[in-house]
Amino acid sequence: MQFGLCRQRAKTDMYDLIGYGGMIADSVRTDAYARALRGAVKADSAVLDIGTGTGLFALLACRFGARHVYAVEPSDAIAIARDIARANGYAERITFIQGMSQRIMFPEPVDIIVSDVRGVLPLHQRSVQSILDARRRVLAPGGVLIPASDRLMVSLVDAPNLYEKHALPWETPIHGLDMSAARRFVSNTWHNGRATPEQLLLAPKRWGELDYATLESPDVKGAVSWTAERSGTAHGLSVWFESELAAGATLSNAPDQPELVYGSAFFPLSEPVAVSRGDRIDVALRADLVADRYTWSWNTKIRASNASGTITADFRQSSFYSLPFLQSRLHKHAASHRPALTEDGEVALLILQLMNEERTLEHIARQVCARFRTRFPDFPTALGHVGAFSGEYSEAATGTDTGTTGNFSNSDCVPSRALAQTTDG
Repeated sequence: MQFGLCRQRAKTDMYDLIGYGGMIADSVRTDAYARALRGAVKADSAVLDIGTGTGLFALLACRFGARHVYAVEPSDAIAIARDIARANGYAERITFIQGMSQRIMFPEPVDIIVSDVRGVLPLHQRSVQSILDARRRVLAPGGVLIPASDRLMVSLVDAPNLYEKHALPWETPIHGLDMSAARRFVSNTWHNGRATPEQLLLAPKRWGELDYATLESPDVKGAVSWTAERSGTAHGLSVWFESELAAGATLSNAPDQPELVYGSAFFPLSEPVAVSRGDRIDVALRADLVADRYTWSWNTKIRASNASGTITADFRQSSFYSLPFLQSRLHKHAASHRPALTEDGEVALLILQLMNEERTLEHIARQVCARFRTRFPDFPTALGHVGAFSGEYSEAATGTDTGTTGNFSNSDCVPSRALAQTTDG
């Protein structure tokens, strides 16, 4: 079977094996995906599993009768997925490909694309973009996407326990020292925090929807309004998803649902605000993909129920302001800036130049030692540094990966300069 990889493996710090184990052990999540796959897979189905991890969805697709599965994963967990496939007798029906799906050319259209590349929310790094790209390039006409859609929900919450994570360390003097300068940054930072149903001040409303069959942009925005039906203190917004994987297979990290491995999102208000019954609350949220990360914005306006409609809160918050900006760092991004290499840059340049000349790692490491003696006092230190560059930026050797045991080679990803035979056996 032939395919090509547009670029080699990409760095990923998304999960470790403990994280993958937690996802597999989440029976609500796993069972919902299994129901969706069981209903979609036919005997002649070709399936693409984006972010296969240790291979569970690829294996389930085979168990339900798929003809062939292309299982894509950027991390080294793919080596374990290969071993698990062999142990279960499915190795010859799964092609494992290490890399990002957007950089891979597949040999045939697929009938089903399954993915769970979300974080706390579906809008996570380039997850949505990867689904849209695969739908446009790889999904056959009439094909199935799992999940089919994600609805984004929000409510204002009275949750001092969640708010304290942001405020308490910076509002309370430590050994008599004022730490409040950090307060404005953390108030623009959302975090994983689960509200209880009792903490919801308002009935949940949908502020956005991702219909993966028709969606064209990874950016999402929406606005919702309420009239408060009870009084309380608003500390922030609880945001969650309701996913329709397929007909009869749903998944949600809502406060009133069983807790899932994803957690839930808490967006703090700039400061707590008293809410009275009859108050008008307007919330606008948006998520914009910038490079490989989403910038989140959340605006909250509260008007009192009195005749004049007094505005009691008008907050405009954004994760763009969650980190301090040094003027020197901003200057480096200016179009007119003429950058000069740091020593780290010079080391990287030398290594990449010698790699491009197809020198051995030993040769490169000795050159690095000779030129940067203070930085690399001995050969093993230099070799370790050079090896990291090789792992990240060099093409893999051709051949068949031996798995996680024996003489493990770098051939677990496919070289970009040539099409390769990739059927595992």
